[in-house]
Order: sequence, then C-alpha cells, then structure tokens
Amino acid sequence: MVACSAQRPCTDVLHALIGLAILVLAACGEEGGQSTCQTPWIARNSGTVNTLFGVGVFSGQSVAVGALGTILSTADGITWTTRTSGVPFHLNAVAGSGTTAIAVGDLGTIISSTDLATWTPRTSGTANSLRGVAWTGTQFVAVGDAGAILTSPDGITWTLQTSGTIADFQAVATNPTLIVVVGGGVILTSPTGTVWTPRTSAGGNVLFGIVWSGVQFLVVGDSGNLGFSSNVQTSFDGITWTPRTPVTANTMLAAAWSGSEFMAVGRAGQGQRSPDGITWTSAAVSFPDLIGNLNGVTSLGTRFISAGSGGSIYTAP
Repeated sequence: MVACSAQRPCTDVLHALIGLAILVLAACGEEGGQSTCQTPWIARNSGTVNTLFGVGVFSGQSVAVGALGTILSTADGITWTTRTSGVPFHLNAVAGSGTTAIAVGDLGTIISSTDLATWTPRTSGTANSLRGVAWTGTQFVAVGDAGAILTSPDGITWTLQTSGTIADFQAVATNPTLIVVVGGGVILTSPTGTVWTPRTSAGGNVLFGIVWSGVQFLVVGDSGNLGFSSNVQTSFDGITWTPRTPVTANTMLAAAWSGSEFMAVGRAGQGQRSPDGITWTSAAVSFPDLIGNLNGVTSLGTRFISAGSGGSIYTAP
C-alpha cells in the first residue's frame, strides 16, 4: 500500500499512484513475444524507511542519501550500513573524488567525509537547497535552487558562482573539458565552473538528471505534460541537444551509465535502459516490490543501484 507520511509526502504518493496506472497501461504488453513487464530489479533491505533522494559512488562503495540526513553505504549493493551524517536536513545528492565524499542537501547543507563513517559540515555560503553535486577531476561543483552554483577544489572551502539565472538546478555532470548543469527548463555549460553559457534544450519542462558516458551526455526529465511525460535527450558536446524517444511515459528523475548501457529511472518505479541513448527498453520495478518513485541511480561496477521512496533500494542485474 502507498500512503502519505513524513518521509513520503502526499505529492510523492500522488505521482506514484498516477504513475502506477501509466505503468500498467503503457509498460506492460508483449515485445518480440516476451512480456515487457519483467523487471531486472531485485529489492534490497536498506534498513530505513526514510525516502532516499540520491545515490553515488565513492572509493569502491555506493552511497545513498535521503530524508532527515540519512546516509547509507555498501560495497556490493546488497548489504547496507547506516552512517551518521550529523545533520537533520534532507540530503539530495552525493559524489566523490579520489579522497573525499560530498553530500549536499536542503538549506545549503554540505557535508564531507574521507571514510564514509565520519561526516563534517561545511560552510556553503548559501541558504538555497542544493540538489546535485559532481567531481570534475579538479573540483566539486554543487547546484541547487534559485540558480545556485558552488565550486570547491577540496570539498571544504566553497565559492558561490554567478549562473545568470534564478532557475532551480537539479543535477550536474562533467566530461574532461565541460561542466553541464540542468534544471527547470535550462541547460548551462562552463569549461571552468566560473563563467556559464545557456544552451538550448531539446524540450522538457524540468530536467532532473544528467550523466556522461564517456562519449555523450544524456539528460532525463519530463516534457511538461502534467509532470507525467518522459523527456530524454542526448548531446556529444553538451551544446547541441537531440530529443530521443523513450519507451515509458513516466517522468525520469535520474540516469546512470554502467560502461555498456544507460539506465534511467523515475516516477512509480518506472525505468528504461539503452546501449546508445537512442533505442530504449523497459526496466521497471514490478509488484510486489514497487514502493514508489525511484529518485536516484548509479553504477557500482556493472551493477546498477537505484534508491527511492520509503527507503527502497533495488539492484540490477
């Protein structure tokens, strides 16, 4: 049963319930003589009922973050360890360099760790909620509400940059020469993190997730159809974007690259996978394991790990 709670707001539940109907009507059927309802996901025990908003990788481990300062870590995606963040605010995203993990969250929260066991709060210089963070190879970039962009060479000292917009940013990704930020109908790029250039999106109302595959960027979000219509677009250079045709109608909230394929996940446990960002097949969580939305996804080796509503965690394959 899907119900409202402090950890699973009613808006989250509404998205899940409407999405469930879409999931049944659009995702199930036959494709090549086989059911498209089959799921690649296996439910795992996270040890928490707090909703998880983001998941990343640091030092050979996957790290999930979420409501009320929740942090979990795992070496295999199966057995999870609860960590103490020391903060009461929602944590929305996590990323790591070779030496430091950074989690960002509501009200400008930034915390850092070198071992995932001990977390230290850092001064962000903003009260805007932060929703995405990435490591470029030389610096961390954190993004969030009202056009907030912050950079740091070490995860300790942060500098607020000028984005030139008040749009809410949702995610950030990077290749060796370019940083790309996405959010409420906007895409910005910068080679350094200091001067930002707006780019023309190939569509979409809110762009929630972005990932770099080593060859191209992939962005996922919604197309503006009441928040329940998927938007997928790709770019080889981060400047020119091409719309792609998704296999699911549900909004996608996050994406990851495993080294051989993309995985996009979103509302009502819906997911889709693609080897090239062009051709997609269904990868939804099925009953009875479905709890709600899949808010984040990452790749630990060749295994995808997704996390979402009610502390749900799934792995594939």
